[in-house]
Formats: sequence, C-alpha cells, structure tokens
Amino acid sequence: MSGAEGVGVGVFGRRLRHLRRYREVLEVLGRHGFAVVADAVGLRRPWPRRRPREPVVPGPVHLRQALEELGPTFVKLGQVLSLRADLLPREYLDELARLQDQVPPQPFNAIRAVIEQELGAPLERLFRDVDPEPLASASLGQVHGAELPDGRPVVVKVLRQGVEATVRTDLEIIQDLARLAAQRLGPLPFDPVELADEFARIMRRELDYRVEARQIQRFRRNFRGDGRIRIPRVYVDRSSARVLTMERLRGARITDFDALERMGVDRRRLARTGAEIFLKMVLVDRYFHGDPHPGNLLVLPGGQLGLLDFGMVASLRPELTEQIARTFMAAVRQDPRGAVRSMRRMGIVPPTADRAALERDLEDLIARNYGRPIRELSLGEVVADSLEMVARHRLRLPGELLLLARALTILDGLARTLDPGFNALEVAVPFARRLWLRRLRPGSHLAAAVDDVQELVEVTRTLPERVDRLLEQLEAGRLTLGLRLGQETHPALRRAERAANRLALAVLAAGLAVAGGVMWGQPSPKLLGVPVLAAGAVTASMLAAAVLVWAIWRSGRL
Repeated sequence: MSGAEGVGVGVFGRRLRHLRRYREVLEVLGRHGFAVVADAVGLRRPWPRRRPREPVVPGPVHLRQALEELGPTFVKLGQVLSLRADLLPREYLDELARLQDQVPPQPFNAIRAVIEQELGAPLERLFRDVDPEPLASASLGQVHGAELPDGRPVVVKVLRQGVEATVRTDLEIIQDLARLAAQRLGPLPFDPVELADEFARIMRRELDYRVEARQIQRFRRNFRGDGRIRIPRVYVDRSSARVLTMERLRGARITDFDALERMGVDRRRLARTGAEIFLKMVLVDRYFHGDPHPGNLLVLPGGQLGLLDFGMVASLRPELTEQIARTFMAAVRQDPRGAVRSMRRMGIVPPTADRAALERDLEDLIARNYGRPIRELSLGEVVADSLEMVARHRLRLPGELLLLARALTILDGLARTLDPGFNALEVAVPFARRLWLRRLRPGSHLAAAVDDVQELVEVTRTLPERVDRLLEQLEAGRLTLGLRLGQETHPALRRAERAANRLALAVLAAGLAVAGGVMWGQPSPKLLGVPVLAAGAVTASMLAAAVLVWAIWRSGRL
C-alpha cells in the first residue's frame, strides 16, 4: 500500500494490478494538456518528464485525440459524452461526435477460437464458409460474412478476444476517477459517480450480444407485416454472449445516390418513409433505434429500408411520452408556463432552476418559430436550440431523451440530403395528432384517474406518519424552511394554497369514507333499511372526491 502511495495514486493503492494502465492514462492526459485534471483530483505524475515540451492548451480536439489514444473503452466514453448536451459545450459535443470506432482487425485465428469456444463446435460444422477478411472492425468486435450450412448468407459479429478484461480494467479506473472527482472538486453541476456508473452499465450491455439479439427481435415484432422496412433475422442457435449471427442484408448505402438511381428508388419517397418509420418507433412503439446514421441504413431492391446495428436503442416510458406530448402541445398553444409544468413532471427541471427565466427562454424559442410556414422550420435547428437551452439552465434530461434528440438531428440531416425540400415536421403532424387523439379516449382518462386515486390513497395512508415526523422535527428544532422571494412568489403561493386545499379535501373524503364504513354496521337510525348517518358520510365522501377529481381535471393533471 505504501508503495502505491509513494507513486501518487492515493486511494488506487488497492488496485496495484492496474498500475501500468493508470500510468498510461495519466501520460496520455498530460501529453494532451489535461495534467491539470489529474492534479485537481489528487493524482501526481509518477514519473519525470523525459524532455521539455511546449505547453499544450487543452480543448475539444485534444480531448478527442486523448480518448482515441486511450482505446476502446474511452472511445465509447467519448461517444456517450457526445450526447450530453446538458453537460458539455457545443464545440465539445461536435468534436466528440467525430470519434471513429474503427481499429485494425484482430487475426482471424483469434476470431475463430472465440466462435468455436462460444458455440461449442468446429467452425466448419457451424458455417459452410466464413470470410477471414472482416466487413467491419470496431473496438469491441468485428463482423465477418459467412454462409450457413444450407447456403443462407449471414453476418457473424464476434467480440474481440481479451477485450472484456481491458474494458473491466478501464471501467474500474473511470469509476475510481469519478469518485475522486466527487470528493475533491466540490459541488459540480452533475454527479460524476452516477455518470460513471451509468456508463459502466452501458458498456456491460455492449459486451453481451444476447442483449442486442433481444433488441433485434423486439424490432422485428414491432414491424411484423410492414413491407417498408427489413429487420435482419437472428439465428439464436448460432449466437451467444460473444457471438451474434444475423441474416445478411444486401443493398445500397442510403447515401449512394447513383446506386439508388440505378435501382429506380424515389429519394423523396424514401426520405418520407424513413421519417414515418422512426416516428412510429418513437410515438407508437416507444422503442427506437438510437444511431440511425447512413452506415446503419441500407436500401434493398424495391426501395425497402434495411436497418442494421442495434447496439444503441432506447425505450420511452408511457408517462414520459405523455409529458413529451403535453410539452409539444403547450408550445403549439404558445404556453411556456404549461411547457415548463410538463417538463417539471418529467423530472428534468431541478429545484434550483430559475423557472421564470426558463419560461422566458421558452417563450423566446416559441416566438422565433411560431407562425413561420412549416416548410421553413428545421427540426434539427429546433432540437439544437432546445439543447442549448437545456445546457444553459442545467436541466437534467434522461438519457433516452438525449439519445432521441441526437437521433432526430441525424435523421433530419439525412432526410434533407435525400430531399432538400423535406421537412420532418410535416410528417410528424399526423403522428402527433394521432397520439393526442388517443389521449382523449375515455379509456386513457380512466386509467389516469385510477392511477391518481391509487396515489391519493397511498398519500392518505402515509399522511399520519408524515405529520408525526414533521411535528417531531418541529419540537426538536430541526425543521428548516427554504424560502425564495421573487416574481414567481405570488403564483407559487397560490399554487401551494390550491395544493393544500386539495390535500385537505382528499383527507376529508378519505375520513368520511372510513367513518361511513365503520358506522354502517353500527346501530343507528335507518331509512328504507339503509343507515342514515353512514349513508350520509359515504355520500359526502363521494361528493368530495368528485369535486377533487374535477379540480384536478380542470388543472390539466389528467
């Protein structure tokens, strides 16, 4: 332990087995001008400089180069950070988006050994032929063309030999650095430990091809019978955690316009088809492909769209989709306050945010775009403006929304390349209208009302315990109140008063219902065999509940 302390790795002494890799990380950071980062978290350079060097000013390009030099795990980290418009400035996002996950291929003998070990049979029994030259070679795995014994063409995606150990080591280093940053850098606008843990979860999923296989199968179910798109079939009997065998799709790259012309494909129609398919993923299936760049899109004979690489996907919770729709409709109504309210319900507005300033920025964003002909609006520009506002107010967008924003931007640019006159918003209107009409069906309101009643019952059940804790803190002098006065004080007080009134009404309704139930079996005056007092209490409870539901309905909570 003392030796580790002597080389300046501090708490990393318990990880002596990773010391060489720590030295590599620090060396690369220092060479690209980020030694100050190591100093800030308490890491000291454990070796002398070999020769004087000119000082390097760190910046986006140096960060990208450092991550590329550090290898696959750090390249993936940069790609994940390129989505975080809530954390990094635009110039960093643009530079990190340029990270290329392409490396020299591993020798085929190593790939062959992985396949045979994973699938438990000689390669010649599993496949009629496997091309030793890979179709693609990335940091975690590489893809080879092959044929099944019956001649069907497939692609075999194989995890690189030894890559798991490298990734595990790097993840431990990244998580340790995050813990040091949280301890030594004081309050930060984000939680580095949470960010590192989320990245570790992403990487562990990428190291298990069974996850991607399940994702492909889900897309196949979602688009069963849709002739506009082709999702490759997974051959489960020739797949495992480290090997994924899929149907091979043959077609032209979506940006190969000469090939599209030879195939007789209408590019304008193709752009609209792609937009409709993606909107179905988002608004109908709530399960979408997060990386629809041109390399993952093929055009098959007949104009059918082929989708590849399902390692980066995301799902949207029903309540999140609901609030996205509410935010969109509030923007259409030019109601920035309503949009902020929906954003708060999504959990993306932190308590410390200046809501009045956020409403003003939203009002400006809406004013810049409202009233313009829809063909003049650019979805990509709207998304970019929104992300700048997210960064400015330090809003906490969930990862799936950040991935959605990135995917929308990629698709908008791609569609405009196919058809310069294309406007994604024109295609989105029917889908948004369908979603909105679906919300208006009685069944959707009934389900929401049931959820609210269940929540009300839970609040009522736990209310005595909460009040008891509150009184204990008050008696012990431990109760503190945070009060911020400003322009929004009076509206906030009115909202608090309304909330208190509703809570009192809810407690009254619950109390009357309980009282009515207790009195029903007790001796009391009856009318037509019905206990008068008990029936009155139950009726009053129902009336109070009806008033409460009506008040919530009018405020837009249902």
